[in-house]
Amino acid sequence: MSVVGMALAGQIVSTSPASAADGYCTPPHELCVYRLYNYTDEQADYIGTDGDFTDDHFWYWDGDEMIMAAEIVDNRTSSARNLDTSCTAVLWQYTDWGGSYQIMYPQVSYPDLRQQAFDNKASSVSWQCP
Repeated sequence: MSVVGMALAGQIVSTSPASAADGYCTPPHELCVYRLYNYTDEQADYIGTDGDFTDDHFWYWDGDEMIMAAEIVDNRTSSARNLDTSCTAVLWQYTDWGGSYQIMYPQVSYPDLRQQAFDNKASSVSWQCP
């Protein structure tokens, strides 16, 4: 792990926004990940640190409410948006914040994670807040 990666991993516990997820991607304190490119199809939202996406499911809109999908988030994210106005989210390649990472600065969006060589790699998320 690089020096930057170790520094980011060391900050995951004490610098997270409040934790909750319900499938609704709403500002100002959420990271939203999407199964397909250009923020389409199923989505998942993260408001806090999560070291393991293998037990997280995507959500979809059924016309009245968000419904949990059968598809899990682990290694299935193709686009992402950090809707938080002050905190930086870090997507990690492996569970428990290991491997390569994609930094998601406040209010940054990536409609196609292939362009960052991070398509279908996200397995955990950490946060760094001022």
